[in-house]
Amino acid sequence: MLDPMLTFLKRLEGNIGKYGGMRRDYLQRHRKATYARMCMEGTLKQHLIEVNEQAKTMVDQLVEQMSQSEPLPDKNSDPLGWIQRMNGLKAQAEEVVIREIVFN
Repeated sequence: MLDPMLTFLKRLEGNIGKYGGMRRDYLQRHRKATYARMCMEGTLKQHLIEVNEQAKTMVDQLVEQMSQSEPLPDKNSDPLGWIQRMNGLKAQAEEVVIREIVFN
């Protein structure tokens, strides 16, 4: 059976993205009443889009802050070292964002 809310949500503009999808899964599993209320009010998808944008912005800001406090390898002379370090910084930033925005 097709859920009427899923049909409605597909019509709204925008992409919920990675963090929005994580937030949706969190709400479905751990905040069932909030999830149901937002579905009924039609505010879920907009909330998920906003969470995704907020999370992406925070990840970018945290990576920038951490890269300034801890110097990165030179991108031209050590591209693999630079990529490795940037991936590590992004993973650290995502841990913070997921805990503070997605699972809050």
